[in-house]
Amino acid sequence: ASVCCPAVSYDYSGGLFLIILAFLLRRRSLARQADIFYVRNKKAGKIARKRLKIAHLHLQKEDEGLFEEILKAFWGYLSDRLGIPRADLSKDRISSELINKNIEPKTMDELWKIIEECEFSRYSPQGNTERKDLYERSVVCLSKLEQKL
Repeated sequence: ASVCCPAVSYDYSGGLFLIILAFLLRRRSLARQADIFYVRNKKAGKIARKRLKIAHLHLQKEDEGLFEEILKAFWGYLSDRLGIPRADLSKDRISSELINKNIEPKTMDELWKIIEECEFSRYSPQGNTERKDLYERSVVCLSKLEQKL
């Protein structure tokens, strides 16, 4: 008498599919990481928020680094997010890019007002900008830009 074993059929196609899928996803991930614009665009908000945290420390110390950090946060963010080299940043070019991205004029006006106040206060000792108000407006403006871009 022979012992009859049920026919066992193994289907390896599912495992092969998962291996191929993992390989393709990994390759795509490596290609994105190699794309400098993609990486800078993705990290722009995180870096800007980090600079604003540094600005908050300057606010607490009441030193002049506040204005410089706010400027660095916005110029770096706009450069990275819009893909414009820092050497080519200008108010006109940024404004046209922001208009193309459907940023509200009110938000753009606030952005330029913050930048002007920081530049004025940074280079002139008689800057009468309320430091805490300027910082809070900067955080709100960056948040609005983050939502739209």
